[in-house]
Amino acid sequence: MKSICLVFVLGIALFSCKFENKSAEQKPENENAEQRFTFRENPELIKEFHTNEFLESINKKGNFENVEEIVVSHNGKTYIINLQHINDWNDPGDFLRVSIADKSENVVFEKTNFGGWVEFGNNYFLSDYVIAKNQIQSDKALLIDNKNGKQLILFGWVYASVPGLMTIIDLFPEPRIIFNKEFQLTGITNFNDSGFRNFIGTTNFENSLTLNMQDMIFE
Repeated sequence: MKSICLVFVLGIALFSCKFENKSAEQKPENENAEQRFTFRENPELIKEFHTNEFLESINKKGNFENVEEIVVSHNGKTYIINLQHINDWNDPGDFLRVSIADKSENVVFEKTNFGGWVEFGNNYFLSDYVIAKNQIQSDKALLIDNKNGKQLILFGWVYASVPGLMTIIDLFPEPRIIFNKEFQLTGITNFNDSGFRNFIGTTNFENSLTLNMQDMIFE
């Protein structure tokens, strides 16, 4: 009788361990479901940066210096973002390159805009309402929560009546540009029922547009 009871107890213990292990294996997968989300890419919303052979030669020389460092963490992952400029650069722009590295200082993303990105209020103006949504103390970049992740937003030089470039870098799970067009940002919505923020602004052709981030289209 004692042997039967012992076998029964061991069976229950073994079943319990297997159940707990299975739950432990499934939990990270569920937790990572949000982290795996990526915004859809629409090529019509991503303008290529101007470059040529001469500019590429400057880019490769690596004569850049940091003007600001931003550290961003999300779901246990950390990026070190450096906004960089070139010594004695005379063309417009407060910084020309964004370089993103992981905690081990391995560069995972780098992009140079020889047209120049600028500080808020220096040629490209943002309202206090938009600036108030910034998650970092910076006058060179916005950091915004959007659909279970974070986005870095940079602004380019304004020429005459043409709005400056607005660049959105979706940071997680891996940095990538999802928007790069001339766009005067006037507002950022609160989260909608699906967990998205949208961006409101104007272009050279439209007085009021909404950048629908769920479908990645202008409305």
